[in-house]
Amino acid sequence: MAVRLGPEIALGVAALVSYNLIFAAVGLVNGFHIPEKFYLFARGWYALYFAAACVLGIREMWTGEE
Repeated sequence: MAVRLGPEIALGVAALVSYNLIFAAVGLVNGFHIPEKFYLFARGWYALYFAAACVLGIREMWTGEE
């Protein structure tokens, strides 16, 4: 039995891994501190991920692809 990695899962994994890499890089660059306004980036990143996930979901509904 093969398990298929759908586009929604791949998008979620890519968004999560890249966010954590960015978070770590920002912390390293700033002397192991996260800037106070980093939450703005985090909210924007999540909004971008949410919009992309919605587009993928709507595309699947219209095309019937899985």
